[in-house]
Amino acid sequence: FMVFCVLLFFFLFSCNSVSMEQTTEKDNLLIFRLNLRVYENKIRKTPDNYKLYYERGNYYCLSGYYDAALMDINKVLQMKPSYEEALLLRGIIFICKAQYKNALTDFAEALVLAPRDDRVYNNRACLYIQLGDLEKALHDIDAAIILNPKNDLYFKNKGQISYRMNDYENAVLNYSNAINLNPKNAETYFDRGNVYEILQRYDMALIDFYKAVKLKYRISDVYFHIGICCYHLQKYSDAID
Repeated sequence: FMVFCVLLFFFLFSCNSVSMEQTTEKDNLLIFRLNLRVYENKIRKTPDNYKLYYERGNYYCLSGYYDAALMDINKVLQMKPSYEEALLLRGIIFICKAQYKNALTDFAEALVLAPRDDRVYNNRACLYIQLGDLEKALHDIDAAIILNPKNDLYFKNKGQISYRMNDYENAVLNYSNAINLNPKNAETYFDRGNVYEILQRYDMALIDFYKAVKLKYRISDVYFHIGICCYHLQKYSDAID
């Protein structure tokens, strides 16, 4: 039930992109094409501007067109090999394409260029989680937290690492730290509630699950766990409801 959080940094608005929120699938396709036309026109006028290729690569990645994104980011790195943002994004694209060895290479190169970039440590930690190398994931997420202790997603990811290591008490602690930094992230309440459920602290789990419901997190999933907790607490009418 755990989902780790990779940080994506998109610079869509610098190219005056059209928002794709609250639109139909047909509208989204039209907006996607219009946005691409904006990028293409700007690139045609200034073909030596590597940042435009980077921004279009960002947009392709956001839209799920990873091969096209990779072509643009490769172009960026041909033009400016020391552009750390491009290495960071290409690493994310490689993760999306399940090319994990290439992603690790890009993250390592990015850290050579910017050894204090907490985003790279976080993203590499997320990759290590996916690869099942939890010790390396823990090492990297700790580095990210040291560099940026105010980012709730880092503590959330550390909570997920602790959970996967069966270190449930520390999972609760890390999720709690994440909630203290960002009390409006419904998924973190749901994740902590799941850990409380494993620890058989059903009353605490219920508090978190109801909070997740209030914040409109996946309602059907949350109510399933609410029912389990109510059953164990012998609140049978609530469990049925």
